[in-house]
Amino acid sequence: MQLPSVQGRVFSFSDGSFKDKHGTAAWVIEAESSGNRCTGVNITPGAPSDQSAYRNEVSGLSGIATMVREICAFYHIIAGTVQIGCDGLSALIQCTDADYVVKPTPSHFAFTFRLDNSHSGYASTMSGFHIT
Repeated sequence: MQLPSVQGRVFSFSDGSFKDKHGTAAWVIEAESSGNRCTGVNITPGAPSDQSAYRNEVSGLSGIATMVREICAFYHIIAGTVQIGCDGLSALIQCTDADYVVKPTPSHFAFTFRLDNSHSGYASTMSGFHIT
């Protein structure tokens, strides 16, 4: 998948699912030209007692961030914008708002991260939007 390397925009969407104490998430990343699409699914790790809708939403966002980082490294992408859509507002805020103070519970601590340049290893700008 070749993503735009200069001033390109990429759109991504994620949705987590929680049922019977098991969690999954699915996501899609697509460049402005619809011919460049990458999809994935995650099985959210953790004990059944740790699972929640929030944890699975964050798992999907983490999947997007991981794949974008890998695509940027593989194709030597040094700039661009990634728009991330998610229906889990609290997960989206926790991962995209630089001023948000994260206070994770012990069961969710491993999934605490920010979708920003300081931890990502690439020069893309990530911003989130809530899907209702």
